[in-house]
Amino acid sequence: MPLDPSYQSDRLSGYLADAATPVLITQSALATKARDLAAAAAAETGRAPPTIILMEDIMASAAKGGSKKPAAPAIQLSDRDLAYCMFTSGSTVGGV
Repeated sequence: MPLDPSYQSDRLSGYLADAATPVLITQSALATKARDLAAAAAAETGRAPPTIILMEDIMASAAKGGSKKPAAPAIQLSDRDLAYCMFTSGSTVGGV
C-alpha cells in the first residue's frame, strides 16, 4: 500500500492499522518515521507492529546477486486477504 510521507502521521498510522499491514517497506531517510507509524498502528490495534524493511537493503542484496534476502516475516494468507488497498480522499476504495 503506497503511503505519502507528507500526510499527517495519525492519518498514515490509521491506514496501517486499518489495513493490518504486516510489512512496511521504506527508505532509510524515512525509517524513523516508519517505525513511529508502525508503533502507533500497533498501539491502536493491539497487534504486532509491521516489520520494517529498507529499500536500500533490498537494492544492496540485489546488487550482490541477491544471495542474501531480507528476513521475511511469517505471514498466513487466505483468499480473504487483499493484495492491494488504495485509500482515497473520497468514498471509493480501490483494490485487487
